[in-house]
Amino acid sequence: MQTVVKRVIGNLRAKFNDSFAKIMRGIVGHIAGISGAKKKEGRK
Repeated sequence: MQTVVKRVIGNLRAKFNDSFAKIMRGIVGHIAGISGAKKKEGRK
C-alpha cells in the first residue's frame, strides 16, 4: 500500500515540476519580451 502512495506522490511531483518549469519559462520569456520591447521603444 505504501509503495502505491509513493508512486502516486512521485507522479504528482513530476507533473507539478514539469508544469512549474513551463510556467517559469513562460514568465521569463514574457519578461524578456517586455524589456526587449521597452528597449526598442527607447531607441526611437
